[in-house]
Amino acid sequence: MYWPTEALCAIFDMDGTILDSMGLWEEIDIRFLEKRGISYTPDYGEVMKTIGFREGALYSIERFHLSDTPESIIQEWNAMAEDAYQHHLRLKPGAKAYLTALKKKGISIALATVSPPQFYRPALTAGQVIDLFDFLTDASVVGGKKDGPALYLHVAEHLGMLPAHCLVFEDTLHALRGALQGGFLTCAVYDSSSAEKWEQMCQEAHFILTDFAEGPRRIDSVFPHEHST
Repeated sequence: MYWPTEALCAIFDMDGTILDSMGLWEEIDIRFLEKRGISYTPDYGEVMKTIGFREGALYSIERFHLSDTPESIIQEWNAMAEDAYQHHLRLKPGAKAYLTALKKKGISIALATVSPPQFYRPALTAGQVIDLFDFLTDASVVGGKKDGPALYLHVAEHLGMLPAHCLVFEDTLHALRGALQGGFLTCAVYDSSSAEKWEQMCQEAHFILTDFAEGPRRIDSVFPHEHST
């Protein structure tokens, strides 16, 4: 299994990175808007990927002039999602074996997700990987967003690591850019929900991962064009 020698820590996003769940959130967004007679558009989904529950509720209320309260919207989203995270969503193929291999190599493993504990804990428990993580956290500790380096810096500080020694695994372009802003090593993880931005992600990340069985690969070994970081 290839692993960059300079990386002492692996920081994983959850949804779309190690958990096959991004389709769920689009489905929830569609159902939520349909109940209010509003058509879903991809730009709404892109915004919702970058922010936490409360911020997403406030954004939805402002954008669509809804009469709902943030609390009622969050309760509705929770009800639609909790069962899926506990009983239906699965880790991506090879993710458990990859996390186990990293642990055996002595690599510290952390989770940095937008999803709250009532989602990520049941999902990781069901996938039998929760005990492999040295640290679990979510975007609520930095204001609910993952559009900058704050959450990754929080993880690095907790683990006593320099950003340059942490490899961040993310499946969205905005999250990769946030990690890059903080000076982290980055690995773009392929997910169908971000397919339209995959080539751009590959151009900006240090590594790419399309299959956990292979692990991260250097960009220059895959794409012939010049890659700068």
